Amino acid sequence: MIHRKTSPTQDGPFRAGPILKADPPAGADGTDWHRYEITQGESSIVGYRQGSQQNVREAVEEIVCQLNQRARNTGRGVLVSPNKKGA
Repeated sequence: MIHRKTSPTQDGPFRAGPILKADPPAGADGTDWHRYEITQGESSIVGYRQGSQQNVREAVEEIVCQLNQRARNTGRGVLVSPNKKGA
């Protein structure tokens, strides 16, 4: 795991939201599933991951770090979908 001086949830536009125990997503087997949320302003990413709550939290924080690093490197701070021609 990468150690940072500031919390990854405070270091950019993306923030880790709640991580809650959940039933397996459709088509998935096993137990110990969690639903997580990553927010950016009014937008959110929702996902599911299997493992302990601590392991899921660490994984989500790493995802948030990577998203914030990418936002800093592109200088945009937000993800924007490209315009579709002819749409």
